[in-house]
Amino acid sequence: MTNGIYTVEFHASTQLMGKGIAVVRNGFIHGGDFGYLYLGTLEVSGDSLTASIRVEKHDAAHISVMGPISNFDLNLSGMFKPGADSFNLNGQSPQIPGQQIQISGIKKHDLAQGSEA
Repeated sequence: MTNGIYTVEFHASTQLMGKGIAVVRNGFIHGGDFGYLYLGTLEVSGDSLTASIRVEKHDAAHISVMGPISNFDLNLSGMFKPGADSFNLNGQSPQIPGQQIQISGIKKHDLAQGSEA
């Protein structure tokens, strides 16, 4: 998976959906949306992905697609499509048993030169 800025869309088993931005850089993910920040790591093996992401609320007025919870972790796995610069991940949160989430992302831009270090 290449470093860059990705648009992301999430769908949860709560029937809620959301959209945000994620920056992938050297195995780390940083991103957010109107109500939450995403911070985590990403491991790539061929076209397979695994990710561990911490989701933290920054705006009390927003509700997560996972339901009324402020901060939680996501354990995700899925596939990267190199030719399309896109990915699909599925997983769940240990803090919210039984809830599933699907996340898709599409690369929109490379990172600026000098930000690859």
